Amino acid sequence: MVEMQKTSDELLILHGCGSDTLVRGLTIYDLHGNQEIESWKQILIAQQESDAAKLKASVSPSAEDQKEMIKDAIALGKPQIKSDQTLTFDFFLETACIVTKYVTRFTNEKMAEMAKTRRVYAKNEDNVQWSKIVSEHVNWEQMVQARVMEILYEALDIKKPVYEKTNKIYMMEP
Repeated sequence: MVEMQKTSDELLILHGCGSDTLVRGLTIYDLHGNQEIESWKQILIAQQESDAAKLKASVSPSAEDQKEMIKDAIALGKPQIKSDQTLTFDFFLETACIVTKYVTRFTNEKMAEMAKTRRVYAKNEDNVQWSKIVSEHVNWEQMVQARVMEILYEALDIKKPVYEKTNKIYMMEP
């Protein structure tokens, strides 16, 4: 999404039109079947898939930690799902402890490095860079947590809507 916005902004700066104008032009001039444009689209799709795979790898615990986490999850036994399609509080709490354990294990070292960088910006009173790095850290940690939850709940064969609804209810998210 950010890359698309960057591309649109650059088109606007360099050529005076954004990606919305480009898309309209494709439709107006019926260029959807054009081989060059189709080739370009395939390259963009491949790049997006590659970027997504790299991001997923960067927020995924090691294969060894994943195996250990899955072993911990399976040791909990059969998932306890209530009639409202949420996990029981006790089962949710047990899975949350496993998530926290592996998120902490995975993020500890990088978070310490990030803290050093953040403190340099704070010391230099560079609030713009400090805010930017804090946002990056928070986003990265949230992505790690989401990935760990995904791995854990897949191992327990708990569907995403169940754990998302459970998380919203017990964590009191709107």
